[in-house]
Order: sequence, then C-alpha cells, then structure tokens
Amino acid sequence: MSRFDALVADPFSVRRYLAILEPYDPSVSATIPLYLSDHGFATEPADSPSNRYFDARLLSALSFERHLYRSGELGGRSVPGFGTLDVNNADGGLDHWRDLAFDGRRVRLLLGGNDFRLAEYRTVFDGTAERIEFDDDRVRLHLRDLQVLFERPLQENLYQGTGGMEGGAGLSGRTKPLCYGRCFHVPAVLVEGATLTYQVHDGPVGGIDAVFDSGVALTPGSSPPDPGHFSTDLAAGTFRLGSAPAGPVTADVRGDASAGAYVEDVGSLLIRIAMRAPGLTDIDWTAFADLTIAAPMATGFFASEATDLLAALDALADAAGAHFGFDRSGRFTAGRLDEPETEAAESFDETAILGLEREPAALPFWRLRLGYGRHWRPLSEGESAASLGAGARTDLAEHFRYAETSDGAIRTRHRLARDLQQESLIATGADAAAEALRRLTLFGTARDLFRVRVKTRPYSLALGTTILLRYPRHGLDDGRNLVLVGLAEDSAYDEAELTLWG
Repeated sequence: MSRFDALVADPFSVRRYLAILEPYDPSVSATIPLYLSDHGFATEPADSPSNRYFDARLLSALSFERHLYRSGELGGRSVPGFGTLDVNNADGGLDHWRDLAFDGRRVRLLLGGNDFRLAEYRTVFDGTAERIEFDDDRVRLHLRDLQVLFERPLQENLYQGTGGMEGGAGLSGRTKPLCYGRCFHVPAVLVEGATLTYQVHDGPVGGIDAVFDSGVALTPGSSPPDPGHFSTDLAAGTFRLGSAPAGPVTADVRGDASAGAYVEDVGSLLIRIAMRAPGLTDIDWTAFADLTIAAPMATGFFASEATDLLAALDALADAAGAHFGFDRSGRFTAGRLDEPETEAAESFDETAILGLEREPAALPFWRLRLGYGRHWRPLSEGESAASLGAGARTDLAEHFRYAETSDGAIRTRHRLARDLQQESLIATGADAAAEALRRLTLFGTARDLFRVRVKTRPYSLALGTTILLRYPRHGLDDGRNLVLVGLAEDSAYDEAELTLWG
C-alpha cells in the first residue's frame, strides 16, 4: 500500500491540500499560476515547480458533486460535475484577483499528508473555475469538471465561397458537413456545380457506399462518371455525379477516417469527436475499450449545420445507454449502466449510514420501440422519384425505422407500465433489437433509487461501481448490491451523499 493509499484509508490521518489555479491575467495577456495550501507548503529544488511556496489560504477541502445521469433512468444528457473551493481573504491580500479572469480556467486540487513531498501528493480534482465570488473575508471559487471543454461548436470550419472545395458564393459562411460512423441518406452539399461534386464530410471517409437521386440509387463508376453513375474521392469526403440530378442528392456514408482509421462503435466515436476539443489530453483508454466490448454496435452521427460538440457526444452515448465524463484526475472516461456486479467494491451498513431516503424511480415500461437506421435527409412525397414503389417512398419519408420488444407480463404486474418510443443512432435493426431487449430487461421491472448519506473516506468511491448497502429498512436487511450513479463528497467532514440504483 502506498503512502497515499494509507492516508486515505486511515480515518484519523491528517490530510493536507494544495491548489493550483491558472487564471488569465489581462495585464500580461497570459495565464498565471497561483499556488495555495491549507497549511503552508514549499516545494524542493528537485520538484516541479521548484522552490515554490503554496500560500496558506485554503479554508476548506473540496466539496464536489457528480452524477452519471439526470435521473435514475438509462441515458439522457450527461451531467457535468460541480463544486466549490473557499480561500481566505480576511487580510485583503487577494483583492487583486478581481482583475483576473477565472472563468473556464484550470483548477487542480492535490491531496497529501503532513510530511509528504510534492511528488507524493495526488490529484483529486482537475477541472475549471466557473465563476468567482468575493466577500469581506473569503473568496469562493465555483468549480466545474472538464466537460466545459465540450461546450463549443462541433464544427468551426466554414465554406469560404471562393470556388473549388470552398464552394461558390452561395455557400460562403455555411458549416462544412461532418459525418462519423455509419450514416444513411445524408444530405450531400454541392460544392462545385461545374463538375457536380458533392461533399459529405470535411475530411477523409471510410466509404461512400451508395448515392441516391430522389431516392433512386445511382451506379458506382470511375471518374469522370457516366450519366446515371457516381465516382468517389474518399480522401476528400466527396463524390461526383455523371449527370444533373432530378431531385435531392443523398448518400450512405461510412464517415470520418482521419488518421487512416474508420470507426463506428460508440466508445471509439466518443473519443474521435471529443478530440475535436482543444485541451483534451488525458483519456481513460481502458474504460473506452471496455465500452467498445460492451457495446460494439455500429452507430453514426451527421451534422451539416451548427451543432454543439456536447450534443453530439450525448446523442452517441445515448445510443448505447452509455455515460461519459471526467474522473477526479481529469481523465475523460466512459461506461454503461448495467445490473449491479455480484462483487461490491465497497459496503456500508447502519454504523456508517448517517441518513437514508428512498427516492422515486421511473415507472417500468412493458414495450419499447427503438429507432435505428436514421435517414438524415428524409424525402417528402413530392421529392421521391415516382418510379419508386409506395413502400420505398414511405420509408424514405421517415427519419427512423423501429425495432420493437415487449413483455405483456410486465403490464399485468404494473398497470401503469409505460409504452415507450425512443430514437437512437444505432445503424442496424439487429443491433437495435438487442439494445431494446437490454433496456427492457433493465427497466421492465420496478427499480429502487436511494439517497444515502454516509461516513466514508474521501476520494475512495467511483461512479458506476457497485456498492453493498445493508440497512434495517426498505428490504435492505440482508444487504443489496446497487450501482453508484451519483456522488456528492464533502471531504472536510469525511462524508458523502450517494445516489444508488438497482
């Protein structure tokens, strides 16, 4: 056991905190480091930074909260972590901080012991400041995890309207399309009218499997293509038509193949899209590899208009019932809600439980229709070719096809059980059917949600792990394994509020 592990495991140990803030200083047009501690700390010549004093101004340890989802139900928008850090300003020595810009700037908190060297401290929070508040005696920093990196446009490249691959004047200022994974009937952008060149992705793609004119499949061919044919330039994410189209032009695409690799599973696509955010440097590769194994289904996302990067990540994660976020050390990580493990990572009984409340959980559902195979450019009745059959025209007009799974016995047990329809970015019907069945298994039964306040070691619990809860109420007498889906830690008092699902 390392000295740090021993420190965290010992409830009577003296814990020391260091903070490194990196606000922007307009007077020097750069970020500057600020070093704080709760006890006064100096680094040694061999440390990095060397010979640096950490001013003894931290008033309290970090209070921070994280959740996998906004509710006890699978999926939904990701939830950024947030918390506070208080700094002593009774002497007015930090009044000049009013001139610094803290919002969106990096904040790190390190934990160690009384006689620890800097190298023995470990990062327990790596995120950003959201805002800063002053009163007469203290400064309070409101903190966010690094999801703030994703609060930006997915695509910042715009057509210049100067000709060639920058399009004509009519495209000037329009967002260039992005296609990730397996996408169907994406609206191709005409970038060069003279050569009938269309673009489906701003960069190389894995394949352009089919091209359609008014829903009618064209024939693949060489460049330049003959009438009724198309040719592709996968490196540029484009294709050419051999003759003028009669109506809307769409394509089935295997999208982004940057770095020479095409990917289509949720875990790989989350990484691929997240890396569009400048500043993302630390990734939990093992967690994403595990997600790929758990959810290998083909998925896809397309955008040809202004879209938030975070919205793209949310939509992809939702396809697999996955979650993503940042751990305490600032690593980008992911996982998927599933049944509790048979072996718990931690256990709590009434000797450690300070309070327990049973929270309302969503009603079970008895039937689920899960959308798949999204058509990113549906065709209205007047846009699809008259030569197509009625069934084909109807299909082309719909955004989604649906896989259905149900269990009538659930409705017998639960008269108010829900009948749900959900959309997803899953590509195939077989994968959608498997995911629908998984969701029915998870949520076709009454679930419990508990909010539990416990005495615990700080920074010892991780979201998504299994907790054994034993308590003389609510059917917990013999102990029950539950998944940790929410965590609010107050390390000043060695307490945490757990949200447990199962």
